[in-house]
Amino acid sequence: MTDVAQSSPYLMVKKEKGLVGNDQFEGYAIDLADKICKQYLHVDYVIRLVADNKYGEQENGTWNGMVGELTTRVSFPTYCAILGLSNVINSLLALLT
Repeated sequence: MTDVAQSSPYLMVKKEKGLVGNDQFEGYAIDLADKICKQYLHVDYVIRLVADNKYGEQENGTWNGMVGELTTRVSFPTYCAILGLSNVINSLLALLT
C-alpha cells in the first residue's frame, strides 16, 4: 500500500464515477509507479490517499500527513516498504546495468 497526498499533476482523482482501487487515480506519479512496479519490479501496489491530504509537517510536536501515518504506523505496510527501500533500489540498479 502506498499513501499519497493529492497534488496535480502528480496525482489526481479521476472524474469518472464507479472506479475503484488504483483505477480511480491518474497523473505523473501513477504513470511512474505503474511503469516501475509492473514493468521492472513485477509487484502489485495499492494507492491510498492520506486522510488529511498532507505530506507532513509538525504540529504541536506531532507529525501529520504521510509522515504522521508512517510514524504512528497507521500505514504499516508502507512503513515496511520504506524500511525495505534498499531492496527496491538494488533491483532497479540491477535492471539498469
